[in-house]
Amino acid sequence: MSAGSPSDREVRRAAAAHWFNEHRAGDMTEADKRLFAQWLCQAPENRAAYRQMERDWALFGAVAQDPQILAAREQDRCAFDRPSHLQRVALIAASVLLALTTSWAVIDSGLTGGVDFDRPAFTSRPEATTYRTSLGQHSTFTLPDGSSVTLDTDSELRVGTMRELRKLQLVRGRAFFNVAKDPSRPFIVYAGDKTVRALGTAFQVSMEGEDVTVTLVEGSVRVEEDTGLLRPNYHRVDMQEPGGQLSAPEDSNWIVEQVDVQVQTSWLNGHLVFLSDPLADAVAEINRYSSQKIVFTGNRIPEREILGVFRTGDVGSFVRALELDGIAKVVSRNDVQIELRVQ
Repeated sequence: MSAGSPSDREVRRAAAAHWFNEHRAGDMTEADKRLFAQWLCQAPENRAAYRQMERDWALFGAVAQDPQILAAREQDRCAFDRPSHLQRVALIAASVLLALTTSWAVIDSGLTGGVDFDRPAFTSRPEATTYRTSLGQHSTFTLPDGSSVTLDTDSELRVGTMRELRKLQLVRGRAFFNVAKDPSRPFIVYAGDKTVRALGTAFQVSMEGEDVTVTLVEGSVRVEEDTGLLRPNYHRVDMQEPGGQLSAPEDSNWIVEQVDVQVQTSWLNGHLVFLSDPLADAVAEINRYSSQKIVFTGNRIPEREILGVFRTGDVGSFVRALELDGIAKVVSRNDVQIELRVQ
C-alpha cells in the first residue's frame, strides 16, 4: 500500500458510512440495493463495519445530519457506478468518520476508582464519553442525569447524548446500571444488536462476544433485537419481575428464567458466588479477573460442579479449593498460568 493511501479498515468504514447514509435517505434504486447486498456479502468485516455504523448512529443521533455530510452524500450518489468507488467513498465519508470519532472523550479509570477527563476537540458536536476498566478492576461513576454505572473487569462503555434520550453502548464486558427516574427520557443501553430500554430501574447487562445477558434487579426493562437491514428477525421481551434474566445468544433462541440476584451481582462486592456451577463456567469466570489464568492439561476440564464463594482475582484460593476437594492437582505454576491436572 502506498504512503497516504487509505487502509482496508478505513475504506471499509467509509463504504459503510456511504451505504448507511444512502439507506437513511430512503431513495436507493434497485441497482443500489443489489450493489449494497453484494458489498455486504463480500466479507464478514463489511457486515461488521455496517453494524458498527448503525450503533454509532443510534448512540450519537444527529451527528450524521451535519450539512457537510449530507452534501458529501449528494456528491457521491453515483460513485458506486465507477471502478474507483471505494477510493472516492473513503474521501467523501471522511467527514462522517471524523464526526463520529473526534467527538469522543476518553476516561481511563485508575485502580483507586478516580477518573481523568479528556475534553472533546469539537464541543459543538454531540459529545460521547468512553469509560473503561482494566483487568481485575471495577469502577463506579455517575452520569450527568444522576444515574450510576458500575463497570466490571475489562469492560468498556460509551455514553452518548443525554438530552431527549439517554443513550449508552456497552462495547464489551459487564455493567450494572442504577437508573435515575425520568419518564420523559428513556434510558437506552445498546449491547451488540440488542437494545435495553428502561425509565427508573436497576439492571445488569453483560456481553460475551455477541451473546448478551440482561438481569433485572428492580423496576422493569424492555429488551429488543435491533431491526437494521442485517437483522430482519425481530425479538422483544418485557421484563417486569425482579430476578428475571434474559439470555440472548447471537445464533439461538432467547431464554428467560428466574435467578438469584444476589449471586448474579456478587461481583459488585468483590466476590464470585458459585452454587453448583459447572467447573468450566467457574474457571472461565475466575480467569476474567486475573492475568494468571487457570488451565487444565490437555484442556480436559472435568464435568464437576463447584460450590463456594471466592474473592475476584484470588486465583490461589480457587486452586486450593480444587485441590482440597480432590478435583485437580497443580502441575506447574508461573506468572502467566497455573496448570492443573485432573485427579
